[in-house]
Amino acid sequence: MLGNNFKLKTIYQNEKTFLVLSMKKKEQINESLLQTLKKDNNYSLLSAAWTKSGTINKLTYEISNLVCLSEYIKTPLSQDKYFDIISQIQQIYEKCCKATMPINNLICQTKYTFYDPVSSRIYMAYAPIINGNYSSNIVKFLHDINKNSSIIASDGNFLNSYNEFLEKHIFIQKKNKDKNSSFSYNDLYNFLHEKDTSKNFPERKNEKRDIPQSSPNEHVTQPVFAEETNKTVPIIPVEAPSSITNHSISSATVKIQRNVGELFITDKYGQKHIIDRFPFKIGRNEANNLVINDPCVSGFHAEIISQGKEYYINDTNSANGTFVNGKEITSELLTDGTTFLINDFPLTFHKSAVQPGIRGEITQTCIIQPQRTANDYVAYMREETTGNILYINDFPFSHPSLEGMSIIKIQKDICIKNNSCESLFLETETIPINSAYSLYSGCCVTINNNKYIFYIKS
Repeated sequence: MLGNNFKLKTIYQNEKTFLVLSMKKKEQINESLLQTLKKDNNYSLLSAAWTKSGTINKLTYEISNLVCLSEYIKTPLSQDKYFDIISQIQQIYEKCCKATMPINNLICQTKYTFYDPVSSRIYMAYAPIINGNYSSNIVKFLHDINKNSSIIASDGNFLNSYNEFLEKHIFIQKKNKDKNSSFSYNDLYNFLHEKDTSKNFPERKNEKRDIPQSSPNEHVTQPVFAEETNKTVPIIPVEAPSSITNHSISSATVKIQRNVGELFITDKYGQKHIIDRFPFKIGRNEANNLVINDPCVSGFHAEIISQGKEYYINDTNSANGTFVNGKEITSELLTDGTTFLINDFPLTFHKSAVQPGIRGEITQTCIIQPQRTANDYVAYMREETTGNILYINDFPFSHPSLEGMSIIKIQKDICIKNNSCESLFLETETIPINSAYSLYSGCCVTINNNKYIFYIKS
């Protein structure tokens, strides 16, 4: 577990995402272990960059395009997929031990363990320190994964056996001062392979994750999909609704001719988008089949898939969710007329017979978010001296009195971003230019000596 000498946080900087481990000066870095992390990533450990100041040491790990394991395991996982993840953790544990890397320095927390959706690979952070005041707990880590995972069981007896296996080792380790001394990588390996659950999981392809020497800015960590899709051209409707935001708007409309099949979706503006391939991907990134240019929509937000004669809308680990009938879903059957929400943007699925060979003009549209009403604010800032209130009802939010900074949304966090302000503080911590820090209700923001209290609407 993390002691008082250690602090972990996520920072978004220069369009990349970083995990930063801060520690007190007395925690000495083992430079040999640090070089091992930089040179050889055969261990599936995140590469680390080390910086130091007069009172603090920092280790920075790049986690761009990775998903927190704590979030990934909430989505339904097949039993084989679940034990693939456990097997990978076992391999990391074993490789560390065989390389004489103290296992107590492995950061074993689901929030700070990461999954790469492209390679289906687990990455963990390692603290290359000497005196070992940081101490992990492998069994508790595995227990937390098991407790919080959504597993589609194919062998309930084996899952029960695995639960008993973990509970037994938790009971044993209570008697040991060094929690990891009562549990070895062989214990887990033997359990997985004796029960033939590992399915001979292949070793993952080696992949080095180098840390650039630039300092941390805001970035939404999103999955990157290996399969290429035909790019669409993001555009704005010629006649956009009057209640639109102040996003930059293009008046150009591009029309694409396609063979019209029997499947299509319509958006809130009544425009039709033909589904002519699977998976049909939806999101903010221009590589999607349907592009929605909304900061609250993830780069790759959702996809429509085909299973025989049935069609499903799947959420692809989006930040703000996909909804059907008011409920957040991971996968939902689509029938003719089903409306689903990409964050809060409605799309309707249609399945109607159309004569083959007919060609139609389909407009691919980059859709903007409607203006919120004055009472529909999500947060506000109160100036300490005057009591003036600035209501925040859209992101990114800026105001003339907040020159040089903006309020943005990164995944589910509301963050303050320093665009060009020379003097910007969150509580007592300086926010460097091109950096974004998470805000919380009641915190104090000081911009050019003017203090504001930030509140999130309950």
